[in-house]
Amino acid sequence: MNTRHSLLVVGVLTFLSALSVSHEAEAADVQVFGRLALDSFRKADGSSWNRLEVNFAPRIEAVHGDWLAVAELELRLDPDNPSHRRLRPRRLYGQTRLGPFDLRVGNQIVAWGQMDALRPIDRINPRDYYDFIDNVALEIPALRLRGGISRLELDAVVAPFFVASELPDAADCPWSLQRGLPQLSNGQPTANDGVQFGELDHRGATAGVRLTVHTLGTDLSATYVTGRDNVPVSYEPIVTEEQLYMRPLSPRQHVFGIDFARAFGQVVMRSEAAYVRTSDPSGTNPLVDDPYVQVGTGAELLSSGITPNHDFSVLAEFHLDREVGGGGPENTEDLPSIRHFYKYATFTRLSYRSGMRWEMAVQTYAGLDSGDLLLRPEFTWRPNEGALILSLRADVIRAGNFSFLGPYADNDRIGMLMTYEF
Repeated sequence: MNTRHSLLVVGVLTFLSALSVSHEAEAADVQVFGRLALDSFRKADGSSWNRLEVNFAPRIEAVHGDWLAVAELELRLDPDNPSHRRLRPRRLYGQTRLGPFDLRVGNQIVAWGQMDALRPIDRINPRDYYDFIDNVALEIPALRLRGGISRLELDAVVAPFFVASELPDAADCPWSLQRGLPQLSNGQPTANDGVQFGELDHRGATAGVRLTVHTLGTDLSATYVTGRDNVPVSYEPIVTEEQLYMRPLSPRQHVFGIDFARAFGQVVMRSEAAYVRTSDPSGTNPLVDDPYVQVGTGAELLSSGITPNHDFSVLAEFHLDREVGGGGPENTEDLPSIRHFYKYATFTRLSYRSGMRWEMAVQTYAGLDSGDLLLRPEFTWRPNEGALILSLRADVIRAGNFSFLGPYADNDRIGMLMTYEF
């Protein structure tokens, strides 16, 4: 067991021990629940499975007075993509009250920001980009103190170890980034022959603080995060006689952000912006991003009660990613990457729901500068409003020339997700 996991186990066992030795009269309230899911995608032309996985996530929660302990495990099986298999702890933390604050220690997710699709200030947790369309946050070991007095709310986080995002760099991944790797000057080895990706060391803490003011119906926040970039900014090639070894480089960056949200009747306005000061503020290193700004703004119409048990919503967002200062080519003009895959983009979602039985939704992403287009229609049904959930969905991808989605334009797919919650 490595040091990071040891810290998680020690922290959670400490909280569980506190529950067990408590002299309070009432016994701890323990609940067991979770989910079992079959998640599948097949290429629209029927040629192969894009995803075929079984996901089992049991969860235990124990509550005793002001103490809370949570343990959740993820077991993921995928016969077609061995690199996508997982057996790991997800949420694994203990929590208690300290005056007006909640103190949480262990494996957790910290979600900051107001936007729905792309959150410029959400920089604490790394992401699982194995399927970048469905990319999700990864839990990390951290200490979090959150609470407030009157209209002020403080949220402070320290993650003592660096954890990188999981990139689609395995050969069996349908979204593999290896196809974008350059060849050596002599042409050997190729991107998929003899390339090995190195391990990042986990030294370097991530820390963040977020102050929110709730006033006049508005939530206004200021955020600061410092930590190593969880997506490598570049790879240092090390050539041996047998292979090309790519060592990922993830230097420290500083993120300054603001965001706000306000409701005007049934319309909610949201905006957020982040200035990212990279390790190359002068723009002299072509392998490292120059400082940049990411901004998102949008509105959502929430309409409920027009007819009994029928609701619909419309969401529209605009995003931009622009370099600030520096020199040389702009970040977004280099080879498209997960970090900078757009200059200007829009995201929309339309949904219609009938009670708790079924919902129809259509989501679209459009890269206005690149010509990329991603369309996802989805239908979700809960038979008898119970624990079984069935979803049918599709992804339609259209890409411009030399765009981020260009290499994946042949991955139109149709999928089904069947989930049982217990």
